[in-house]
Amino acid sequence: MKNIVIVVFSILVYGCTLTPGSHVNLPTGTEYFIDGDMRINVHHLSARKIKALLDQPDTATSDIPENLIQVDEQAYKIGVGDIITVVVWEHPELTSPLGQFRQSEEQGNIVYDDGTIFFPYAGNVSVVGKTVSDVRALITEKLREYIEAPQVDVRVSGYKSQKYFVTGDIPQPGVYYINNTQQHILDALTLSGAVGNGINLYGATLIRDDKQYAIPLQEMLYGGDLNYNVLLQDGDVIHIEENKPRQAFVMGEVARITAVPLTNTPTSLTEALSQAGGINEIKADANHIYVIRQTTQVDELDVFQVSVAQAYHFALADKFTLAERDIVYVTAAPITRWNRFISNILPS
Repeated sequence: MKNIVIVVFSILVYGCTLTPGSHVNLPTGTEYFIDGDMRINVHHLSARKIKALLDQPDTATSDIPENLIQVDEQAYKIGVGDIITVVVWEHPELTSPLGQFRQSEEQGNIVYDDGTIFFPYAGNVSVVGKTVSDVRALITEKLREYIEAPQVDVRVSGYKSQKYFVTGDIPQPGVYYINNTQQHILDALTLSGAVGNGINLYGATLIRDDKQYAIPLQEMLYGGDLNYNVLLQDGDVIHIEENKPRQAFVMGEVARITAVPLTNTPTSLTEALSQAGGINEIKADANHIYVIRQTTQVDELDVFQVSVAQAYHFALADKFTLAERDIVYVTAAPITRWNRFISNILPS
């Protein structure tokens, strides 16, 4: 009889560890622990912690280096293939030697492969890498030998030398030419019809010099953060991935287990719990709600713990934004796990 009592007592003590189903059991007083091959980073969410998460710069969504961001805008530099129009006032025979009724591009001077244009009396003029102001001064100086006080105007009538590409799941993919108006990422997406047409804001990349960088379009368009609105250069490629559904998952002791669709506007933890019908007030442990998130490392997870034991804690959870593929897990209360254990023991 004594042995039976000991066995029963042992079962009672360790019963919760034998209960069926999933649960989360984090060690106390540690910022991380190792579980098999996985490193688990533990974050206990408080108002101070969430404020720190909100205040810190979002470096996870973009890896664009500072040298691409901190670029001063400069005047357009002429390149091979551009068409240059030179006007010499009061000398139409120089301005339009092929006839005044031709289109502006036909009247212009194409920049040859050697980087020069030909202009009467000035001869071959090297223009590649120069601004229109540089070329104006250069031609004016050459014409002074033949014309007294020449009045010269120079403009680019055809921009053909520098281009970028916009590809992927957008309305108007194609080749776009860089002109004298400085063009940034958002300019390119506007021209290609991407802005406002439901594109994948989380699948945008910039490819430059065979290197690929993530573009945080969601933060740029909805958060007003234009730090990553990079000035485009010749050969840049902006690619938008296919707009696939993005989801987070709510599991555990909720009214219904569900996959929550994530839109281009942020979805909070409170919103996700609401879409799952809220926590099960009878079975759930309101002190132990977890958000499980995969880091950039395959063998590393972030686990965020939040309590909604007090109803006003939902306001705190409403400040925590979910990421794609997050798992929201509501743990069963100890008494619920105990009841499940007893329900399995009694038949035996």
